[in-house]
Amino acid sequence: MTFRYAIWAAVSTETQATADKISLPDQERKCRSLAESRGWRETAGPFILPGESRTRWVNLRDAENEIPELRLMLDAAQGNLYDLLVMYDYNRLRDLLGPVSKTLSHYGVQIFSLSQPVEPLLPQNFSPYASDASTMMQGLAQIISQAQISDLRRKYSIAMPLRVSQRGLPVQIPFGYRKPPGRETDRSVVPVQDPERCDLLLKAKDALLNGYSLSQIVPLFEASGFAPPGGGQCWYASTIKNILSNPFYAGIVRFGVTKSKLDPRTGRRFREKHIPESQTITGLGKHEPLWDTATYQAIVTEIARRGKNYRGRKNNQFTGLLDCGQCGKRLWTFYHSNYGVGEPVRVWRCSSRESHIVVSHSKLVTLVAERLVEAIRKLADAPPSEVPPDVDHVEIEELRAQRKRLEDAYQAGALGLPSFVERTAAIDEQLNKAQRKASLHASARQDQITRLSALHDLAGEVESIPAYLAEADPTQVNHMLHMLLEKVIVCGANDIELVFK
Repeated sequence: MTFRYAIWAAVSTETQATADKISLPDQERKCRSLAESRGWRETAGPFILPGESRTRWVNLRDAENEIPELRLMLDAAQGNLYDLLVMYDYNRLRDLLGPVSKTLSHYGVQIFSLSQPVEPLLPQNFSPYASDASTMMQGLAQIISQAQISDLRRKYSIAMPLRVSQRGLPVQIPFGYRKPPGRETDRSVVPVQDPERCDLLLKAKDALLNGYSLSQIVPLFEASGFAPPGGGQCWYASTIKNILSNPFYAGIVRFGVTKSKLDPRTGRRFREKHIPESQTITGLGKHEPLWDTATYQAIVTEIARRGKNYRGRKNNQFTGLLDCGQCGKRLWTFYHSNYGVGEPVRVWRCSSRESHIVVSHSKLVTLVAERLVEAIRKLADAPPSEVPPDVDHVEIEELRAQRKRLEDAYQAGALGLPSFVERTAAIDEQLNKAQRKASLHASARQDQITRLSALHDLAGEVESIPAYLAEADPTQVNHMLHMLLEKVIVCGANDIELVFK
């Protein structure tokens, strides 16, 4: 009896669908050649699946909903259109092999693999329980397939960090950089600066370090005409924050900052963003930095120092600084019209109860200026504060050297994969702690340097402080006050306390 057959061909990525030893055309050609040599008759299909993973599905129904070719193949089997599903090897179904094989056998269809051939039974004699050979071969193929996938994942977790640390290549090219003209498809090319976008980034960096809020910087990007990264339509303060916080602009490349996670119930992937630093790889890139590491540290320190303060599009001198002396709540500003008599007056009041604190803005400017002059005169007479020394990086460099020796041993074959993973994990944990300590120290050092610089500038012009607070750009004043003060406690209309950092 002549078997009726259909061909199933599949690859996981689009690149595999082209010229390759198991490319789609090659799979189809080999399957059809064998079937014709045996006198089988093609009555359905072929069912060709290019660039679709078969390892992320828990149940067959979800896979059918997302893979039309799979549904068509099963529908044809249910309609008794073929007796054999011919494929290059069982890996063409991957994790779907078990549920698909069980479903096909229910419809009287057998699977025939060119690479793991088991002679099919005649259709009239076929039963899922008639022979164990095919079931055992499929089970063995699934074990081998899972081992291959696990091995690929382990190699990927090692090879990709090595590639980043050795070649300095980013996973994604950030805003402001691009591939050199004519080399857009070259995956190994070092990105170069886009002059117009980099000029925009430099302006944004200067605005941030001069006290402007991220919301105030948004119009700068909106007016540029450049689309935000990621294909969005609108610029947001959070987008600009993430861009300016990227160490890539200081010449530092990171790998593994986010990871793609799979929900096994739905087969959907989502992006996990809060990855521990111990699981990320950091190294020097080969690209030209936009600014130095000191500037990057100043940006990070400035963003961290602000927290959620003064994010609006318009700052005044005391945005994010004033607290109620009775309940500790933040003071709010608004304009009091006095029932339409005279010009509206800006006043501050407690966000909890208006009866706690109500004081005019102009009065506060005078009070803060007076207290600031008194405090700076005292500080000027005191011994100068010392800037904490830079942290010793010997420990970090030694840990990196240890990791490099392990990488060399693994690549030379002197160290097995399990041992390499275990030993590097321990080093990465120590390295993460050392890097976090160094980062906190660098942030504190940068904050202290900025604070001492501001105090030095004010000490030289102490008599002009009242005029500066009243007449200078409110954003600049607010930035300076935030560098010096933790908060200003307003206890009454004529009673305030400055809390210095």
